[in-house]
Amino acid sequence: MQAKRKLTALLLSLCMLLGMLPMTAFAAGVPAAPTNLKLELTETGLKASWDKPETTGGLDIFEYEVTLYGHFDGTAGEKTKVETKTVQRETTCTFTNTGNAEGVINPTYEVEVRAREGVSGTGDPDNLSGYYVTEWTGWSSSSSASYKTYDFSVITSVNKDSI
Repeated sequence: MQAKRKLTALLLSLCMLLGMLPMTAFAAGVPAAPTNLKLELTETGLKASWDKPETTGGLDIFEYEVTLYGHFDGTAGEKTKVETKTVQRETTCTFTNTGNAEGVINPTYEVEVRAREGVSGTGDPDNLSGYYVTEWTGWSSSSSASYKTYDFSVITSVNKDSI
């Protein structure tokens, strides 16, 4: 009976301790991968657009890491990282440097997008110029899309493993 009282006291103490911790520690998690990734060849370069993932309980300020790869042999073989950009709140990114070397025939481009969400920060979250995120979630899994220049087709997928 005494062991039962000690266990109850321990559990009650643990509950009280957890109640004192900030809720963001429990509300924040890695967001899902961005969805609906689309690629479009424009006059200025290759434009990627996507839909933001569902929020995970943080500040709903997303930061995206967008990476452009090139398959310069015209197949889905070896890919070369061309450029990585980071954008906040925007759900589009245009690459003007596609890395296509002169004389390369039929390159295929691949874009990967992953997201993370702001959990806490200082300032006004509605004014990015006056807001500083102090804690981010981890990066999500990536969504990827390939653009084949020779048939103008786009293939999209979601990578389940986080990077």
